[in-house]
Amino acid sequence: MSAISRRAFLQALGISAAATAAPWTVFHAPGMGTAAEGSYPLWGRALETVPITDGWGSTVRVLLPDAVTPITPLDAAMVRLPGGYAARRAFQPVARLAEWAAPTVPGWVQVAAPYAALRAWCAPDAPLAARPGWGGVLYAADGLMVDGMEWLGLGSGENAMIGWSPAAAWTPAGTAVQHGSSVLLVVEREERRIRVLRDGTALWEADAALPAELPAGEYALAGRNPVDLNAQTGAPWALDFGAWRTYGAYWH
Repeated sequence: MSAISRRAFLQALGISAAATAAPWTVFHAPGMGTAAEGSYPLWGRALETVPITDGWGSTVRVLLPDAVTPITPLDAAMVRLPGGYAARRAFQPVARLAEWAAPTVPGWVQVAAPYAALRAWCAPDAPLAARPGWGGVLYAADGLMVDGMEWLGLGSGENAMIGWSPAAAWTPAGTAVQHGSSVLLVVEREERRIRVLRDGTALWEADAALPAELPAGEYALAGRNPVDLNAQTGAPWALDFGAWRTYGAYWH
């Protein structure tokens, strides 16, 4: 099996371009009501310091990293948000939850807030060990109550502690670990497309710039793990297709 970097995988399959062009509703950011009700259908987390411009292109303010704001996609490059416009690439679409279930200890958990700080010990000013963003997955092996705040001892598995994080930013991952599946990754070289099938039904497909070393064919999903140990801390759901392994990216 070839373990490749996130950047190499995205470049190989052309996912960067596909994600830019795709409607953001496919990224499972559920509706949160209507504008008439004072809420918005889609929210985004700022991945960096984002300049907000007016209709003439002048910067009117900046959005700080990890800020969550309602957004309306305008085209492949821009979104509208309260008070102006910004680059679409600067936002991660997120499901803004009014509340979420308390994390389970021990058990797999995911970040339900814009991000969760992992620290060397249970203190807000302790050295930062990692900073997984919304959707990142880790294993909660232990829990402690310190000065009225609940903390989780988190790692990539039961015996791989990374650090401690406030429990309020986490929720149960909600998906049991399974191995073996009827899911297939179909590589169509002549059409330059990839498709994901389950029981013969297409779940997802996209145009792809396929690398020469990836033959056409069907690649069965051989296994799945909550985290990818070769990626950034908390990279969720490593999918093993034999010749390829893919995983989620909260930082992209």
